[in-house]
Amino acid sequence: MIAAVEELRAAGIRVVIVSNSYGFSAYRWELADLADAHLLSGAVGVAKPAPVNVDAARALGMEAILHAEAATTIAALSGAFGIELGGRPSQSPTRGGSE
Repeated sequence: MIAAVEELRAAGIRVVIVSNSYGFSAYRWELADLADAHLLSGAVGVAKPAPVNVDAARALGMEAILHAEAATTIAALSGAFGIELGGRPSQSPTRGGSE
């Protein structure tokens, strides 16, 4: 998934990550470096996955994909943006050590 996000951003596509996390410590990557914007559900008190969140994003003109597993999400992203995403291992720096 990280490599797919990096490939999308390299193609000039803005990426926003909405996560059902309660804090930044759950991630090995700096979200501010990985995506153009991010939203952690614990910070705003709205849990996802909720169809209303996806519907709201689409109503704002965003391409919204509800992530369930990496392979299907990468395929959906590839189709939505017309970019073949390889999903190869990430070269992103990790938080607190290596992958």
